[in-house]
Amino acid sequence: MNKIFKLKKLQSFFAVSLMAAVFVPTAFASGASFNTDPLDYPTLQAGNYTECPGCTSWSTSVSADAGEIISFMIYYHNTSNEVARQTKVRVLLPTGNFQNTQIIGSVWADNASAAQGSVSVNLSSNQTLTFIPGSVRWYPNRSSSPYPLPFGQNGSEIISSSGLNLGDIGPGWNYQGYVVFRAQVSNDQTPSGQAPTVFTNSAYGVTENLAYLSGTVNPNNSNTDFWFEYGTNPSLGTTVGYQSVGSGNSSITENYYLSGLQSNTTYYFRAVARNQYGTTYGNILSFTTQSGGQIAPTVFTNSASSIYSNSAVLNGSVNPNNSQTDAWFEYGPTPSLGYTTGYRSIGSFNYSTDFSISLSGLSSNTTYYYRAVARNQYGTNYGGILSFTTTGASYTSYSYNQPSVISQAASPVYQNSALLNGSVNPNGGLTTAWFQWGTNYNLSNTTVSQPVGAGTNYVNYAAALTGLSPNTTYYFRAVASNPSGTVYGDILSFTTQSYTSSNVIIQPPQTQTKVVYVSTASQVSTVSTSSLILFISHADKETVEAGEELNYSIVYKNISQQKLSNVVLKATLPTETIFLSSNPKKVLVEGNNITYQIGDLGISEEGTICIKVKTKNSVRPNDTLIFAAVLEYLDKNNNFHSNNHFLAVTAVSGKPLLATLISAGRFNWIWGLILGLIIGFLVYWFGLRKKTY
Repeated sequence: MNKIFKLKKLQSFFAVSLMAAVFVPTAFASGASFNTDPLDYPTLQAGNYTECPGCTSWSTSVSADAGEIISFMIYYHNTSNEVARQTKVRVLLPTGNFQNTQIIGSVWADNASAAQGSVSVNLSSNQTLTFIPGSVRWYPNRSSSPYPLPFGQNGSEIISSSGLNLGDIGPGWNYQGYVVFRAQVSNDQTPSGQAPTVFTNSAYGVTENLAYLSGTVNPNNSNTDFWFEYGTNPSLGTTVGYQSVGSGNSSITENYYLSGLQSNTTYYFRAVARNQYGTTYGNILSFTTQSGGQIAPTVFTNSASSIYSNSAVLNGSVNPNNSQTDAWFEYGPTPSLGYTTGYRSIGSFNYSTDFSISLSGLSSNTTYYYRAVARNQYGTNYGGILSFTTTGASYTSYSYNQPSVISQAASPVYQNSALLNGSVNPNGGLTTAWFQWGTNYNLSNTTVSQPVGAGTNYVNYAAALTGLSPNTTYYFRAVASNPSGTVYGDILSFTTQSYTSSNVIIQPPQTQTKVVYVSTASQVSTVSTSSLILFISHADKETVEAGEELNYSIVYKNISQQKLSNVVLKATLPTETIFLSSNPKKVLVEGNNITYQIGDLGISEEGTICIKVKTKNSVRPNDTLIFAAVLEYLDKNNNFHSNNHFLAVTAVSGKPLLATLISAGRFNWIWGLILGLIIGFLVYWFGLRKKTY
């Protein structure tokens, strides 16, 4: 019997082994899997974005009132040993009114079954929950910065039955990630307000002792006051033009006639607006009054003509005032403008003449803003900002949507400066983009508006912040606007490095285009290339001391087989520097922003811009000076292009006192006398005095 029992056990063992040999490999080869590790986060979590927009804490239960915004995060981690093919994520939002409900989120792949999670949503009253378009952010591969969505998706796919396609996800912790989006509880209450939006426009009508200050403000539905600050240095100090601009929700351009100025003097100014939700400051710009007998051109903006669904003719008039003058137009979808036409050579006579430039590729039934600009050797003047609206279909039949914009992590961050990064999809409408920033959530400062074209793909853009305080937290967000509306990215933050007096060589910041950095003992340079243009920037020093001069050069070359038109170079200098001179000399200087009208660039044609600056005496050791350059141009099909990159130079402590005095040319007879007395005293104390004992 024992033998029979042992034989049966042996037969059972072989049977189980045979089944294992057949079925276990099949089970192991079944595919990928998600979120099965004990250390994984819940598949779906949420948080109240309105109560804490900068918080990173998530939960499987969230409460909200009417009008508030809820953030959702769906997490994924491929815990298998295989690639998860065509991974999808989805969150099923409720379709009707509710007060308390469970919301389900899922992640799956072609070769992986769905991992699910749920969030309990508790509202204070019976409401609906609506997905916010453009709010989807994807953080793959353990990234702290969002990536553009793959396959041209706009993000709304995440609430559809098919889900948002993330593509193939590799196995292991290095490929874990998450997707976040926001939804708003239907608003039966008065919405929370917003500080006004304000831009400083260039001064115009500048003569020996007067100028017109100009700014644009949107009250954002709250009663708003508006004014200008100005002075003979960037600290400003004088307030003028205080007035109420109402409580509307559209942009208003305000001007102020400033008289009694000194001739041949540089003045700085900015527009400021305030409502109950905060105070917003425009960028600080500058203008220089004319010297006696030296007159910049007189220019006026005239009404546009020949306005059709996708084109218009811009008109202006200019008096060169006996000096060779160029004229052009600035235009854009908002009063901040941003785009520049090619220039026209006007001549050097002393009477007013009309000039016109045609625009094409515009969108139907769209409002555009514009102004005339003219420049000669004595200065640049601006006409007033006017607008026109193209003809065409009704407003509801726009062929494009409002832009999509993503705030990306600030990087790199130094003790006095940082590079803000964003990504924007114009969605077919002519779009400008900028950043709002500040030391709190009011975000009271704005960077210069940048044109980003009218494409349908995400493009990166960036702006350098300089003159920051060490060991300080700053908040910022990306903003983009086209005629369909203005969109705001998430509010992010960064903290500047603590101050250190030791000399540390800082590597140049990464840029938004293809860049190669070259670093030697005497120079730092960057190279940016595209299929159309080669773009090189160069500094003659890798490190710089306080009060020292620096040469910053930019070289550009058309490497395409087509003529490029409307080429404009814009350079932004760090606030720790003072602009000294430029070659060519015909340049527009507005504060730390310098603009060069290059015009057309033929095949293989190239040019060089040289800028000389001096570092301020307040520069500290280990401060990082970030120089920014943007090259904008049109290809043969009138498609807009932009190349931008950044160059970093590190400040170091100065030379010993004696070497500094000698090199600065200050070693005169007074210092010689003082030094002689010191040397004489030392000789007496350590030499002659000792011999008397």
